[in-house]
Amino acid sequence: MALANFAKGNCSANVYVVDADIKNLSKVSKRNIDNLKPLNCSATSLPFKDKSVDVVFTLFMVEHMYDYQYSDFLFEAKRVLKDDGKLIIATDSDFYDKWVHPLFNRLRTSKFLEKYNCEKVAIDHHNLKSPFQTKKFVERHGFFVQDVRLHLISGKRLFAALLYEIFIPKIFYQKFLSTMFVVIARKI
Repeated sequence: MALANFAKGNCSANVYVVDADIKNLSKVSKRNIDNLKPLNCSATSLPFKDKSVDVVFTLFMVEHMYDYQYSDFLFEAKRVLKDDGKLIIATDSDFYDKWVHPLFNRLRTSKFLEKYNCEKVAIDHHNLKSPFQTKKFVERHGFFVQDVRLHLISGKRLFAALLYEIFIPKIFYQKFLSTMFVVIARKI
């Protein structure tokens, strides 16, 4: 959805959806967006020339990779990115996925928790890192991390935002209430 929206808003850009699973790519053509193109390949072996890509964006991918695959992906992203290119990694929060999500799963009968889809258990999340660990990992692979953005439980609601900003210490909500985070980096 994020790439489709980006492609719609940037008609002159070629937007490639890369996935090793051909079934996942079948959805791309159904969107009927001319500049949104499926590519059946691995993220560790991209079919692009060196320094030819403006942005590499991953959405819930790196938590499914072992460190050696994650490293290969980062080296490949660095190879294909232009000198001023950006790397954007959106991934699940380690604490939320390991502890909060299972708790919601147990409590999902509660009216308060109905809005959270807790049916799916992420059994293949074997590389969950904290925002700090992810930042350091990405930096070790030749990137400068410009920003780490946390997405919080109910973070789009004004009351929740005020609660987080005023009453809850930052260190607490960074660790315990962040459901996912986004790392924005550029090549060094």
